Amino acid sequence: MSVNSIDINPENEFILLPFEQFFFSRNKVGFALECGNGYPANHIINKTHFSSSGRLYLSNQRIIYFPSHITSSFKNFVCPLNKFKDGSFIQPWFSPNYYQATVYPVLQGGLPSVALVVKFIFKEGGGFDFATKFSDVQSRLHENNNDPYCVQHLEELPAYRLHDSFFQSNTSQIITNDIISSSDNSIRDVPPNYEDIINK
Repeated sequence: MSVNSIDINPENEFILLPFEQFFFSRNKVGFALECGNGYPANHIINKTHFSSSGRLYLSNQRIIYFPSHITSSFKNFVCPLNKFKDGSFIQPWFSPNYYQATVYPVLQGGLPSVALVVKFIFKEGGGFDFATKFSDVQSRLHENNNDPYCVQHLEELPAYRLHDSFFQSNTSQIITNDIISSSDNSIRDVPPNYEDIINK
């Protein structure tokens, strides 16, 4: 995780990483990043970055946030997905929903080398969608040894269907054979009529 470290091209767009795919983007998202316990207030690890509104991105490799109003101390935030721990989507009664997680800084990322707490505040919805997709991406990465090349989409694989032609034809054959076999057995195993035996 780091602040003010995203590479920007001449068109003022951030540069994508190899095999990077984006699954979520939303505007008007609040942001808060805190580390330390606030005591003493001037200690180096007590840092806070806050933005009331900005744009949030989720890709198969990282989360990016751009505040609507940049300052000299806070221009952007970026964090690899494997640096997020214990994330949870919280829905308070009287304030906007938010996603909160513990994050760990990367080397030379402009932050103290301690765990921090980050919040993305969804004032106009979208929080549940973000949390769901974030969880899906993390699960896919875990299943594929954190290889982003293997996580290019979130669509589910098509389910097997009972009416698939191959499956249906084989199933029908099995059912038909079972019925025929049962019929043959029933014909062979019918007990003789009592009167026929007496009259013999």
